[in-house]
Amino acid sequence: MSVGRLSRVVGLTLVAAMLTAGCQNDAKSRKKPGSAKGFVTKTDLANNKVSMKVKKERDGSEIEITGSLTPETEVFINGLKRTAADVEINDEIRVEYDRAGDGVEMQFTVLRVDVSRPEGWKSTKAATGEPPLKILPPQPEGPTKADRTFIAPPEQPKLPPPGPAAQPPAANQGAKAEDMTNQIYAEIRRRLDESVTKRADLLKQGKPVNDPAVQKEEGIIRKARSLLMERGENVEPIVPPLAEDAATPAGAAPTTQPAAAGS
Repeated sequence: MSVGRLSRVVGLTLVAAMLTAGCQNDAKSRKKPGSAKGFVTKTDLANNKVSMKVKKERDGSEIEITGSLTPETEVFINGLKRTAADVEINDEIRVEYDRAGDGVEMQFTVLRVDVSRPEGWKSTKAATGEPPLKILPPQPEGPTKADRTFIAPPEQPKLPPPGPAAQPPAANQGAKAEDMTNQIYAEIRRRLDESVTKRADLLKQGKPVNDPAVQKEEGIIRKARSLLMERGENVEPIVPPLAEDAATPAGAAPTTQPAAAGS
């Protein structure tokens, strides 16, 4: 899949999640356990963050996800207990996490990190002046849950770690991020126009404003308009106006009411 197509797929997924976020408050509060395997792309110990690149099972495309580390997060390297400071870029890892929220509000809390390093592995920190990893003797561990038991991965082929050239230039990353953001808001604008048209057609057909179909479109309109206005974009008046807009004095900015339940 090309980068452009992947960006659009990811963008459309985020848009759908953003527009329906107002109807999923209960789902956000539930934590969902999960696990993922991939390669470390960034560690931010100052903010207790770690990022990794994983492959989606559905189509094999790669995405980057970021998780939050806590004082309870366990870190193991080849079965030996270590700390988050010992994890390096390009390390192959498996993480166990709790996930909360959906779409752009999705958050990952990392519970455990298992790093697999091949025999003869050498630290890349030495090239940047950072001290290499000091091998410490195994530390005793307290009792753990059965689903947290570490199983040593199979021996990996001896491959040299990817060099700096494998990392895309920062300028390209910034341009891709900006392009994806523009695609997301363009799709939000399209969904707003589409829902305005559908709502107008339903009202012309004689549907009352409390009809579920009308309420659904109004919920999307409110959420999309709110997102666009937060970004500083101009939004034309809704025709016919929403209930809250009809009561707004002339020249005043329209207010955005929460979407009705079930929208």
